[in-house]
Amino acid sequence: MNDYLTIADIIDIARGRRWLIAAGVALFLALALAGSFLMTPIYRAQALLVPANTSSSLGGSSGSSMLGQLGGLASLAGVLLPSDAETDEALALLKSRELTQAFIEENDLMPVLFHKKWNAETGEWRVTGDKVPTLWDAYKYFNRKVRKVYQDKATGHVTLQIEWRDPQVAADWANELANRVNLAMRQRAIDEAARSIRQLNVELAKTQVVSLQQAIAQLVQTQIERQTIAEVREEFAFRILDRAAPPDLDDYERPKPVLYAAVGMFMGFVAGLSLAVMLDRRRVLDAKRRLPEPVVA
Repeated sequence: MNDYLTIADIIDIARGRRWLIAAGVALFLALALAGSFLMTPIYRAQALLVPANTSSSLGGSSGSSMLGQLGGLASLAGVLLPSDAETDEALALLKSRELTQAFIEENDLMPVLFHKKWNAETGEWRVTGDKVPTLWDAYKYFNRKVRKVYQDKATGHVTLQIEWRDPQVAADWANELANRVNLAMRQRAIDEAARSIRQLNVELAKTQVVSLQQAIAQLVQTQIERQTIAEVREEFAFRILDRAAPPDLDDYERPKPVLYAAVGMFMGFVAGLSLAVMLDRRRVLDAKRRLPEPVVA
């Protein structure tokens, strides 16, 4: 008898032990569904952002042309002009360690993020020494498990997603992070414009060339406009097209019972079929052992 199983052999075994396979499917299905219902639901809230075009606010196309002509002078004076690079900077800031850790610290989120290690009754960590979570641990966890940022390259739209146990908290965090990056970029623009204006005034006092004085005056005017825009426009880096809203309690992102059920049924089928094949192989081997040994003449 051939010890190798063919597809036909496996089909015959499955037919003969179909109740065993069915029991395996039922068992794993029950375990998968039980696990999905015992897991804490995770909700997703998301905000839709679009990069704010600061350059267009500084005189439109004519302003952009003027800035291009004065770019060389601006670089010599250490002046930062509006550009598309601001969008990349704002996007990087949104995912940055600095902004994330400040958000966690100011909202006292360490006990929230690591609630299993925190004793709410005593207000102390349940763990000691190196096992106590640090801000770096919090940043890595938040960046890996909680916050996700996607940008549509075609439209430039940015989607900020927060996944958390509480739907309202998820929405609040998404909206606050969007506000924080706008506030941080506004303050940077205000500070940079103020430094640029001071430096340009120094350069203006040094030159007696009328054309150069006019060019510097244009740059100063541009920086004043930029500073003013940053001071009055709350949505400076990103315009918030759609603020995050808490999803319904039954609209959770994870777990997905249907997916868990499908995986459980597949694993149950594989486990049941494997056990059926093992039992059949054992039966065949036992039958071989019971055969009488051939008599040598």
